[in-house]
Amino acid sequence: NAADPTSGIVFKNVPAVVTIRIYTLTGQLVAQFSRDRGTGNLQWDVRNDNGQNVATGGYVAVITSPQLKTVVKKFAIIR
Repeated sequence: NAADPTSGIVFKNVPAVVTIRIYTLTGQLVAQFSRDRGTGNLQWDVRNDNGQNVATGGYVAVITSPQLKTVVKKFAIIR
């Protein structure tokens, strides 16, 4: 539920212009989302680009912004 602030994964303190790509540990792109203005947090509803819930497992978030170096974060989804 995207309106629920406790649902999904929250990326905190991201820049105003940012793109976040979520990959499986094998490198398959699962989801991509971005914004071009604003500040603060950006929330991912833990669904792929087809609107389906992603599976339990390990993932990598690649966070890119023109203002910063690319940041890579590993995380796990446990259902």
